[in-house]
Amino acid sequence: MILIELNKQIVFRVPMKKLALLAKRAETALKLKGQRSVSLAVIGAAAMKRLNKHYRHKDKVTDVLSFEADEALDGREWLGEILICGPVCRKQAKEMRHSIEHEFQLLFVHGLLHLCGYDHEKSEADDIKMKKLETKILYG
Repeated sequence: MILIELNKQIVFRVPMKKLALLAKRAETALKLKGQRSVSLAVIGAAAMKRLNKHYRHKDKVTDVLSFEADEALDGREWLGEILICGPVCRKQAKEMRHSIEHEFQLLFVHGLLHLCGYDHEKSEADDIKMKKLETKILYG
């Protein structure tokens, strides 16, 4: 079971029930056993830009950042933290012509896969594998 701990730094509707379902699907797809937790923060554009510059040396706002961890937290394996930029999520949802909730779910799953060791930037094969997992988790 993956416990999601939410930290909203901006006003933003977060579909927690749907995220819990997606976390359960991710556990199944990735064959994860045991109890885990993940921290999920929703932040503004300025904070995301600062973090992206500091950690990735990219001086621009991005949609999602993930920071892996490998330690226990309250008896659970702590996977790490997913940061989602609310304003970018809204903008991308509009551009892609789907709901903000759907875009948020996509960003959450993408970030969760990064916490589980997947990286689409290493190779085209890794990118394809990660996209297939995202689709499987999002749509069952």
